[in-house]
Amino acid sequence: MKRSEALSSLRDIQGIDVDLGLPDSITYLFIAGLITLLAYLLWYFVIQKGNWRQDARTQLDALQKHLKNASGREVLTEFTELLRRIAMARKGRKACAGLSGDDWISWLQDKDPKGFKWSAYSDYLANLSYAPASVKVDENIMKQLIVAAKQWTYKD
Repeated sequence: MKRSEALSSLRDIQGIDVDLGLPDSITYLFIAGLITLLAYLLWYFVIQKGNWRQDARTQLDALQKHLKNASGREVLTEFTELLRRIAMARKGRKACAGLSGDDWISWLQDKDPKGFKWSAYSDYLANLSYAPASVKVDENIMKQLIVAAKQWTYKD
């Protein structure tokens, strides 16, 4: 057999597929976008959901440190606002947002998970924020109130 006859009798190799099945760039972008969306949803619904507790504890710690440098009145005003936000986060806005004065103090007393005696500090929580600047706020009482509020940030 001559060389030319031998070459002409050769055939291409059959059965090897060159396409490796890799998706094109649009599919890669779609998959990357889907993974990013799922990661965001996981972060939002799992990690952020309980984050108000840590944020509240951080703010209460800052108030406790701020108590050493600022007047007790400033801290009391910030504390009462934060306490109301903690109560709304814990029990819902409808449960306590409209309460004030003795109703607010009674609600705090009834709903406290550790049974702190909020009614013993009703003057501080309901009235002292509106008192004249000459009225002093006791630092030890503020510390007790901050510790009691921290108890609200823990799960039952």
